[in-house]
Amino acid sequence: MQTVICFVMGFTQDLDTLTGQEKLWRKARRLSSPDTLVMTPVPWDTDPSKLAAFIARQGDGEVPKVRFVGYSWGGGWQFPRLATQLMHRAIPVESAVLCDAVYRSPVFPSWFPFNPMSLMKTPRITIPTNVKELWYVYQRERSSKLQGHHFRSNGATRIHTGLQIDGVDHMGIDDHPNYHSLALQVIENGHS
Repeated sequence: MQTVICFVMGFTQDLDTLTGQEKLWRKARRLSSPDTLVMTPVPWDTDPSKLAAFIARQGDGEVPKVRFVGYSWGGGWQFPRLATQLMHRAIPVESAVLCDAVYRSPVFPSWFPFNPMSLMKTPRITIPTNVKELWYVYQRERSSKLQGHHFRSNGATRIHTGLQIDGVDHMGIDDHPNYHSLALQVIENGHS
């Protein structure tokens, strides 16, 4: 059975700049094999339906095992949408590791950079029921305008206690060794 490990970047990240997500992906590439595809990190606003179709094709007629790693809007915007698209294809998400996942309101188009709900503390990120297990890291630095949001339980997903990382703000948390260590452990084993 094929395992697909999907990395998704945050709002200000793209492929022309080295990021913590890319550094983590570089470490994870050693897991690549004929049975494991470690995908190149994709932008947070990648079409989730097309991404799900790509992942589904990697199973070669079987249901692939999906493991997800997302940062910021990659975790708070792309992940729930991708998981929903995978659910429509009867593909579960075995495990997900989200780093300071930030809620993004669907009211504003993805090309519009201002999303006031991202700056508020009240929104919760709804996790689709096809997600088996979720791990997350977050920060609560006072100087950071952006902070990861909480999750809305669906009753089906095991949401592990979050790991708070101190001394780092939103823009640097995806490069933190504690996040990298947790993510590598989960994506390698399917659990921590």
